[in-house]
Amino acid sequence: MYMGSDNQLRQTYKIIILTGLVLFVVLVGYKIISSNIQENKEKAIIQEKANAVAQVAADLDKCLYQAEKNFQTKSSDWLTLYAGEIQRGEKTQPVASQEMYAQKDLDRKQADTDKQDCYKRYPQ
Repeated sequence: MYMGSDNQLRQTYKIIILTGLVLFVVLVGYKIISSNIQENKEKAIIQEKANAVAQVAADLDKCLYQAEKNFQTKSSDWLTLYAGEIQRGEKTQPVASQEMYAQKDLDRKQADTDKQDCYKRYPQ
């Protein structure tokens, strides 16, 4: 009977040790998984912020491009208009040039204002 008790005691110790090992493995696995989940969440947040910054930069570039494009279009339109007036004899070259440059200065100021508005709308 003493031998039976000793075997039972050994079995109990084995079960306790195995249960402890299983619990240890489960806890280590849980810790690894939870830290990976947290790391992935942090990476996702960083990526979202980077995407938001990139989107703002792209929107700013688009706005600045559009402001400059508008200026170039207006300049081209004024040049065409004044060239036509000179050709038809409605204005002399010096008068048309002076008016065109004055208008171009106004358009440049407007383009600069539009660009400043872009920077206000899409701060970096």
